[in-house]
Amino acid sequence: MKKSAFLLVLFIFIIFSPIKYANSKIAFSPEQVKPRVINIAAEFVQYWEQAKDLPMEDKVKLWDEMIESKHKNFYQQIIYQFLYRTGMEKAKEEKLIRFLETVPDRIDRIKECAFTMEDEIVETLQLFKAKYPEFVPIFDYYLAISLDQADGAVRPFNNSIICFFGVDAASNIKSKVRRQALIAHESFHLYQFSHLMPKIMQKYGQINTQQFMAQTGAGFWMFIEGQAVRATEHLLPEAGLYAVYEKLIPEIKEKMPQLADELLQNMQPMSPQIYKKYFLDPNDDTFVPKKSAYYMGYLIVKELEEEYSMAEMVKWDFDTINQKMADGLKKLKEVKIK
Repeated sequence: MKKSAFLLVLFIFIIFSPIKYANSKIAFSPEQVKPRVINIAAEFVQYWEQAKDLPMEDKVKLWDEMIESKHKNFYQQIIYQFLYRTGMEKAKEEKLIRFLETVPDRIDRIKECAFTMEDEIVETLQLFKAKYPEFVPIFDYYLAISLDQADGAVRPFNNSIICFFGVDAASNIKSKVRRQALIAHESFHLYQFSHLMPKIMQKYGQINTQQFMAQTGAGFWMFIEGQAVRATEHLLPEAGLYAVYEKLIPEIKEKMPQLADELLQNMQPMSPQIYKKYFLDPNDDTFVPKKSAYYMGYLIVKELEEEYSMAEMVKWDFDTINQKMADGLKKLKEVKIK
């Protein structure tokens, strides 16, 4: 699951957006596992049928008319949010044009993914509900065109949290089980934050991204991502360690004492540089393998399962999370975790 730094910072951004946490009060039938899916990607397929033979200038104009004007808030807040904040309005059009130039060679994959992912979301949530029956899938799921910026993410939108999948990026995933692993990973983040959000609001109130990252530190984010990796492995073992670069695992193991030591020293606070180095791709670091913290968090969570269930861990408070992860990092530093 390759995500740019831009998109993963957006994921962190969920914690300080004003969110109405009323979803937990919604009546829910245990048999109901079908969430509301807003399929903007299906609308893109209709758009392309009209736009494919037009010159690029007209393609862009029709995009604005058929897609963006209908979903203006979604695109401004989710896809273009940082572009507008930094005054890079022209970057939006450049990204759109670069994407549209690639569509003729991949429209069949995009089309198939746009119409199959709805069913895959439902199937995956059925597995999820069987494993975690207390999870209430009342969150909106968006299928959209991300201009190749993300295959999936959890983000704030319209005073709530949504699960978003970039169908254009997800269409590059070659198997159904790997797409379901993407869905499971992001859905687990919804599950985590359905428990964490009240604690976040109580402890921090309104807080900006850098402050929250610094105060929660490396252990918290290792737990969030490592637990999602482990949960996805439970649900879909045939998908492998989704969100971990498995080809980098031997290098991570070789460098484990040094990696664990640096993360231990950034438990609280953690700088944006450390976050980029251990959680992002690209990380611009020649020593630290990309997204190492995902795999290291996974190893710690896997060992913690010998004593605690995933459902128990998801309810932990910040102090417990940080202590358990610090203990796990100390073992990794000595290479004691199995």
